[in-house]
Amino acid sequence: MEHIDTLILLPVLQHDHDGPEDVDTESEDHAPDVIRYACNLRPFLPEKPREKPKEFAYIGDSATGRVRSTWAINEIIKRKERARKRL
Repeated sequence: MEHIDTLILLPVLQHDHDGPEDVDTESEDHAPDVIRYACNLRPFLPEKPREKPKEFAYIGDSATGRVRSTWAINEIIKRKERARKRL
C-alpha cells in the first residue's frame, strides 16, 4: 500500500516557500524522501571513454624496402587472446 500512497501524494505536494526545489516539511513529505533515497542509493556513474583502437595497416618504406605494420606484436597477441575469450 505504501507505493499507492506515494503515487497519490506526489501530485499534491506543496513546495517550500524558502526553498522552491524542496518540499514543505509541514505537510506529508515521506513520499519524496523515499524516492530521493532510492535514487541516491545507486547513483549514475558515467563510463570511462574507451580508447579508439588503432587502425591496422601496412606501411612500406620505399627507400629501405621494409614493410611494417601499425600494430606492435604485443597488441596483435592481446587482440587474439581477447577474441578467443569472447568465443
